[in-house]
Order: sequence, then C-alpha cells, then structure tokens
Amino acid sequence: MFLNPLPFGAGVTSSEALALCVPIVAYSSSVPGVGVHSRTLAQSSRSSILQFALAQIATLGPEFVERMVVYSSSVEGVAGEMPQEDIDRYVSRAVELASRSTSADILRRDICSVSSRLFGSDQLERVTAEWQQLLERLV
Repeated sequence: MFLNPLPFGAGVTSSEALALCVPIVAYSSSVPGVGVHSRTLAQSSRSSILQFALAQIATLGPEFVERMVVYSSSVEGVAGEMPQEDIDRYVSRAVELASRSTSADILRRDICSVSSRLFGSDQLERVTAEWQQLLERLV
C-alpha cells in the first residue's frame, strides 16, 4: 500500500505505485459535492500536481475513489491543515487495507485490471501534453 503524503501529494510517485498495481490511500481536503467536488475529481484535479494521485484514482473509476480516497469531514477546514477526525479516518483506512491482505490483494488485482485507463497510449499522450503545457507555463 502507498500513502499519498500530506499536504503536498506524491505526483509521479503515485503514478509509479499505480503502475505496479499498489493501492493508494489519498486524502481530499474538499468535501464531496461541495465547491470543487461538484465536478468530478478527474476534472478538478487533473492539472494540479498537488492533486495528481486524486486525479489518477478518479480516472481508474468511481469504485476506486470510494475505496482509496478519504474526504474531509468539514467544509470549514483551514487550508493546509487536516482536522484530527480526518487524520483518524485516513489512518483507519490505511490500517484497514494493510491488515486485510485479502482486501488489499483484491484491490491490487482490480487496479491491474483497469490500469489501461491510466497507462494506455491515449492517456500517455494526454498526460504528456498536460505536463508539457505545465512546464511551458512555468518557464
């Protein structure tokens, strides 16, 4: 299992984990259905390096978002801070996946079965173009 680090995100390392079919536990500071999450995670997070793992999980499919993403419990959160309740839920999700080898194995198998959603040739071309655009904006 791979823990997406907080508050910055793992970026390319999360992609490498998913390429190896390793389950990720990620935290979203947004509450589903509020603000940025009124759109899909993939739409809202795709261009942010900080939210790269969330976008990748969303691209795998909604069933993976449900299994690997811990959402904020509060709309009133402070930017860059994670409420204690959310920390507890994040740790619980990680411990649950780590301690249930059967669940982790099933999730690993499921990630492998849909990995072409992330790593097929169309997706690689799109991601490469997004990275190129980002780097050009930075220069």
